Amino acid sequence: RTQFEFPVIDYYKRLGFDLDADPFEAISVEFNNEYDRRREECLLHEDAWKILESHTQAGRSQSILSASLHERLEEIIEYYQLTSFFHHLLGLKNIYAEGKIDLGRQCINSLEYDRREVLLIGDTVHDFEVASACGIDCVLVSHGHQHEERLEACGVPVFESLRAIEV
Repeated sequence: RTQFEFPVIDYYKRLGFDLDADPFEAISVEFNNEYDRRREECLLHEDAWKILESHTQAGRSQSILSASLHERLEEIIEYYQLTSFFHHLLGLKNIYAEGKIDLGRQCINSLEYDRREVLLIGDTVHDFEVASACGIDCVLVSHGHQHEERLEACGVPVFESLRAIEV
């Protein structure tokens, strides 16, 4: 969590992978194959269902913007029976997790909301970068991909859990 970053190829470089000996594309295929094999072993974060349900009942629109492959995102959201909570599921067209800024801009431009009404809740510095590029507010949670200290450097509120965020 102290090393993770986008684009993910930079994360592997930071970890010391020799991408000449082990090409990033091959590493990505290997990682994604293992992820697919074990993805149903993951648990939702504590209170995730309750939080999503309460926001839906309050009439808030919710969407997911993910660096995951779009088809995988749809499958996993359906597996956990979360589809009804989301108006948009946006994932990437490839497995390389290069970043989400362009996809974020497309999403924001398609929404029928003023940008001041949109809040991106993320768990990476890149999520902050996406929000900044889209001209929307952002808060971060420290129980995800990156360590709290890295998130705090963004200068936006950082919460220890989804439950701690009052929207």
